[in-house]
Amino acid sequence: MSKQFNPISIPKYLQSPLLSATSAKDLNSPSLKPLDEFPIVKPAELELLKCSPLLDKQINQVIGNQDALDTSDFKLNEYFNRIFPNADSLGHVETVLENLKQHQSSLDDKIVELVRDQTNASQESQKKIDTVNKSIQDLVSKIRVIKQQASRSEDMIREITNDIKQLDHTKKNLQASISILKRTSIVGNAIDNLKLYSQQKQYEECAEVLLLTKTIIGPLKDYRNVKQIAYLLDAFQHFQLETKKSIMRDFESSLNSKAQASLLHDSCLLLELMEIDAKSELVNWFIDLTLKDYFALFRQNPEVAGLGDVSRRYSWLKRSLKTFDESFTQFFPEHWKIAELLTERFCIETKKDLDKELQRDEAENKFDTKTMLACLEITREFEAKVNLRFNPPVLLQGAVDPEFIPKDSKFYKIISTIFEPYLWHYVDMEDAVLSNKMEGYVQDQSENEEDGVLSSSVDLFIFYRQTLSNCLKLSNQKPFLDLIKMYQKWLDQYKQILLTKLPKEQKQTNDLELHQTCVIINTLDYCAQTTGQLEERVMEMIDKGFTSLVSFQTEIDGFVNAAATGLQCLVRLFETMLEPCLINMTKRPWGTISSVGDQSEYITQIAQQLKPSILLVRKLFSGGKFFRTFCDKFTESFTAKFHQNIFKCKPLSETGAEQMLLDMHSLKNVLTDMSILGDEEKKQPSSTFLKILNKSISKIEQLLKVVLRPQDPAEALVETYNLLYSDYDLQMFTKILELKGIKRIEMQHIIEVFQQRMPANAVQPTIEKPTFKFMKRV
Repeated sequence: MSKQFNPISIPKYLQSPLLSATSAKDLNSPSLKPLDEFPIVKPAELELLKCSPLLDKQINQVIGNQDALDTSDFKLNEYFNRIFPNADSLGHVETVLENLKQHQSSLDDKIVELVRDQTNASQESQKKIDTVNKSIQDLVSKIRVIKQQASRSEDMIREITNDIKQLDHTKKNLQASISILKRTSIVGNAIDNLKLYSQQKQYEECAEVLLLTKTIIGPLKDYRNVKQIAYLLDAFQHFQLETKKSIMRDFESSLNSKAQASLLHDSCLLLELMEIDAKSELVNWFIDLTLKDYFALFRQNPEVAGLGDVSRRYSWLKRSLKTFDESFTQFFPEHWKIAELLTERFCIETKKDLDKELQRDEAENKFDTKTMLACLEITREFEAKVNLRFNPPVLLQGAVDPEFIPKDSKFYKIISTIFEPYLWHYVDMEDAVLSNKMEGYVQDQSENEEDGVLSSSVDLFIFYRQTLSNCLKLSNQKPFLDLIKMYQKWLDQYKQILLTKLPKEQKQTNDLELHQTCVIINTLDYCAQTTGQLEERVMEMIDKGFTSLVSFQTEIDGFVNAAATGLQCLVRLFETMLEPCLINMTKRPWGTISSVGDQSEYITQIAQQLKPSILLVRKLFSGGKFFRTFCDKFTESFTAKFHQNIFKCKPLSETGAEQMLLDMHSLKNVLTDMSILGDEEKKQPSSTFLKILNKSISKIEQLLKVVLRPQDPAEALVETYNLLYSDYDLQMFTKILELKGIKRIEMQHIIEVFQQRMPANAVQPTIEKPTFKFMKRV
């Protein structure tokens, strides 16, 4: 019989972490606080430290604790069940209770010991904190004392450095004063020596002293407020002015005396060293003196001042430079480049004179374009020669163009730019020349040919290349752009002239018209290609600032479109040539043919007519590009015309339709052979051509297949039409019925069936006039 057990009470030490009992000895210890100072925390108020199971496990391993009571996940029921697994084990309850009490007592002792140690540690820590705070206060006091001492040391050092700085400034001022005094003494002596050398005309020695004096006197200019220094500076300036005047008098009196050449040459070196602009004054004086005769000859004598006498101006300079080289070179230093400066001044003055002449001629309507162009050409040659003399090119590889002038040269278009505003006269002159050429092209009905193109086109572009080269020598800016626009105008005009030469519509076609049309097409293609090359050439020649304004694309497109028009004209000529064959086709009694035989006679005539003409066209279209395009366009156009011609062959019986289908097969072979006729390589027709041919023949075949269908039953005829056409076009269906030769009364029933099969959303084209009376009712 099972025994009932009362619940076992939980030990006191499990309910609170605080002490549950203490020995009297421990309570009387002076180092412990009374127990009433430690409040008892109830289990519900106790906040336990919870750790993860893994952390608890690691702590237990470190501590080495194997007691289940010390685990964080302690479960009371499981613990009791493990101690008392059955009823028989309850006999050891007293022993277990005694062990638990001993364990509790041991834990209480340990807790008391830990509390005592903690209390002692807190008191010692407080003592240490007090000791540290006192040490910090002592340290702060020492730092404050050190800071005060450092401040006093800084003040002392500042006083010492101020004295040193004052002494240093004093030293510098003394050194500067001594230096200025020395410079003042040297400059005073130098000025005396300069005056002495100048009076004795010892210009070489004077130049050496002057160079030294300029180096020394530079720093003295900052002390001009000092009276003595200002006096020396004024004396030095006065010496330069007086010496310059003396040298100028020497040049005026002794310029033509070769005995004085060395003296005057040394005086030039002295003038070059002077601070005043003495060198420029001497150079300008000499240039003015040299050009005095030039002004007297050409500005005061209108008879030789015109554009036609510009070569005389350049000849005068040539003689003057020769005279300078022979007589005056030794008077001036070589690096002064007196001859180059003289030439530059001559060009500037000549440019002014020519500008006045151009303005006067234009205002008085006496402007002569040819004279202006001749003057410009002479001027450009002069500029090139002048540049070649003063800026000789460095020969690295090959020869140098003597007319080439670098843009960074001072002589680049130094005179010729004055002609640019008047070059529109040149453009007008070329425009008049082209106008005369175009009139000749219009009147010439039997032009010569060159390689399958009209000779006029070759002549036109040769003229363009020549005028471009000529204009480039004159200018590559605004006048060059105006010339290009003039070209574009006449290119369009030439295209219109070529179009007017295409054969007009006639009843017959001959080989001469075919030949002329092919040549015109070749010419238009040549013009399109050459115009593209012309554009590339122009882009290379014109100034970079004008390239965005140049485009020949409109002209190129115009020639391409005109060539397409020429191809259409050629197709029309072939259709006119084959018109009699189509007429013979309509004259055949298609409604009474009893049996199907070989190809009809009109197909044979088409083949015979095409062969010689196609050979002629292929020969003229040597490139092959236009021949392929022609075959495509002719096949598309002729088969469409053939399709329309079938409706003129009414009535067309079923047998006649079969014969016509056979003819279509023969016509397809004829057109296929046409595309490779005369081809030495015997290539296959192009895919584009075959696509056009098959599409066109299929359209004719579907018409003939509808005609082949008997009219009875009507439903089968309507079904065949809808299957082949799928357009529900009543007008087209009616035309096919008329082609079959169906009577009007019989046609009514077939049309009713057609309308019954017609979808509700089918759109019908407007029929202007009904073919029959009953169509009104329909």
